[in-house]
Amino acid sequence: MVSSLVPDARVPGVWPIAGAAIGDLRDDKTLVYLWLRPMDRWPIVLGAALAAGTLAAPITIVPIVLAAALTGAGNGIVTATLLATVVGLVGYVAVFTLFGVWLKRFIVWGLAYILIWEGFIAQAGAGVARVALRKYTRSILVDRTGADLDLADFSLAMAVITPAVVAVAAIAIASWRLANQDID
Repeated sequence: MVSSLVPDARVPGVWPIAGAAIGDLRDDKTLVYLWLRPMDRWPIVLGAALAAGTLAAPITIVPIVLAAALTGAGNGIVTATLLATVVGLVGYVAVFTLFGVWLKRFIVWGLAYILIWEGFIAQAGAGVARVALRKYTRSILVDRTGADLDLADFSLAMAVITPAVVAVAAIAIASWRLANQDID
């Protein structure tokens, strides 16, 4: 009955931190000072994502891995949970940093994505779940532990590579958006 012991690898608490890394700069009117500097935009976005990841890592990775360790199911579940959580953290931080650059109300959209898309719509079928990061982290858990989880049918390589590609794309799109948007 390993599947009941496997913690969900969604990374809670990432979306307000990652979205606020740049979104709050826009709200308090300080982003204009960075925007006016004659420099590339990708270091600003990458720095915001790395700052969000630095803040989110201890408050997400430690409790989730500790919960896996407390199940008593062995080291396999702990290493699988650690890998899935790190992969999820990288993907979610990049996506929510993009939300912070692109959207004015990033907290509302972050909640909608987590609760509605990943929590409800992605559970409806495998086709829709392909665009939910949760499916990839669950696939890592299934591959490493042998647990039986719904919507977790990717190989380990695909489950690690896809969120990394999504993270790079999100940072690139956020950099492009920051370079091309009007800052008031």
